[in-house]
Formats: sequence, C-alpha cells, structure tokens
Amino acid sequence: MRIVSTTLALAFFAIAAHAQQGGAAAQPQRTKDCNLEASDHGLKGDARQKFVNACVKSGDKLAACNKQAADRKLKGDAHRKFLAECVRR
Repeated sequence: MRIVSTTLALAFFAIAAHAQQGGAAAQPQRTKDCNLEASDHGLKGDARQKFVNACVKSGDKLAACNKQAADRKLKGDAHRKFLAECVRR
C-alpha cells in the first residue's frame, strides 16, 4: 500500500511540474513570434523593443482572458465578445 501511495504522489508531482513547464515554454515561443512580426514590419531599435514587449504582453493578456472564457464555459459569439472586451481592459 505504501508503494502505491508513493507512486501516486510522485505521479502527481510529475504532472504538476510538466504543467508548469508548459507555460514557461510558451513564453520564448511567443517572444520569437513577436520578433518575427517586428521584422516583417521592418522595426529596429527602440521601436522594435517596444513593439515586441507590447506583443508579448498582449499574448499573456489574451491567454488569461481565454482561460476566463473557458472557466465561464462561453462558446461561439459570446466567447468572441468576451475576449474582445477582456483584452481591451
């Protein structure tokens, strides 16, 4: 019985650690995508840095709003309207 309890506890911690890494891994990808978008716009120097920072922050905001919409179980037009209002706040 003790082995089963230990195994379950280790599995729980492994799942929790993997979930935390997923959020950490998404940040560099978002930064990379924002940098590519800045290149497409031909931005350089301070303008580029400001654009990338705003782009990354907006992605974080969108993810948070999307989670709220999912928690509220919104679908279709209600989901889109909620996201539009939430991102503007």
